[in-house]
Amino acid sequence: MDHTRRFRVYCNHVIPGLLQTQDYATAVIAAYGTFHALADTDATSAARARLERSKVLARPGRTFAFVLEERTLRPGVADAAATAGQLERLLTVMALPQVSLGIVPAGPPAYCGPPSPSPSTTAPRSGSSCCPRG
Repeated sequence: MDHTRRFRVYCNHVIPGLLQTQDYATAVIAAYGTFHALADTDATSAARARLERSKVLARPGRTFAFVLEERTLRPGVADAAATAGQLERLLTVMALPQVSLGIVPAGPPAYCGPPSPSPSTTAPRSGSSCCPRG
């Protein structure tokens, strides 16, 4: 991480480690330990180490682009209080000029194809694209 200047991160199930709060990181690490049946998981110490690594966000000369699935923003791995704290952290980090954060919305994309030939046509035909070509 010391030599990396441009970070590009995509996550579809949890908030990336560099953006995590202590409570959220502890919950994620504990859940992984339980899932993998690890007997001795010191989630609190591991979360502290993760937060220490996140200081890279403040180092000059680096840029960060994060893309998250919408579901990462909802309570799941962490409880509601930890998730709320995590969302506040994301708002703070988003204000940093070196950080960009994109969210991929859940659900199907809105139809953006050619104009409908009739008012009853509201969805694309099977196999057609919703993305403009260019």
